[in-house]
Amino acid sequence: VEPWPSATNFILVRLPVADARPVIDELKRRGIFARRVALADHLRVTVGTAEQNEIFLAELRDILGGRQE
Repeated sequence: VEPWPSATNFILVRLPVADARPVIDELKRRGIFARRVALADHLRVTVGTAEQNEIFLAELRDILGGRQE
């Protein structure tokens, strides 16, 4: 997972997958809303509170933990 530098209220993240859609869909099922972007292996997520950010990271780790590409 590689975040892009940002001076905004969101983070653009490159994922270690070819298509971020299944990851975004699973995040949504878990109550975390991320957006698709034009880059297939990226997602965009709004910066939240420290607690919300930790939940996002934990869920993302869990989702990506079983993936190999």
